Amino acid sequence: MKKISYLVVLVGLVMFITSTAFSLTKNKSSRNTTDEMITYVVEVNNQSTNSFCQSYYVIITDDRGNAISFPRMYHAGIDTYVFHEYGPVSGSRVARFVEIDHLNSFTCGEKVYAIPDAIVTNFRKGASYLFNLYPVKVPGED
Repeated sequence: MKKISYLVVLVGLVMFITSTAFSLTKNKSSRNTTDEMITYVVEVNNQSTNSFCQSYYVIITDDRGNAISFPRMYHAGIDTYVFHEYGPVSGSRVARFVEIDHLNSFTCGEKVYAIPDAIVTNFRKGASYLFNLYPVKVPGED
């Protein structure tokens, strides 16, 4: 009877250790990677209901002008563009609205420009930062 009691306790202990180890590894592997990343949200505040003649990218760069993530192509009607970067990072980040098809500019005279929006701070992982861009027609380009 004593051997059966020890065997039951031993099996119970093994099951407890196994289930605890499994739940710890499961929680660690299912951890959300966005907790480790900085999120940049760029709002493109286009007052015009028309789409633009040229194609544009929405991009986030560092203080040296290097892109911190892949650029996102601007689409009429889509106002929010989200970028991610591993952090923490100190310095500046700049949201830009950049023309991408220079060849089409000869057939389309309407150019658009947006003043870049910059934030200089210690960017923390898990935090979000908001940028605003206001594209306007360049005067005399119509």
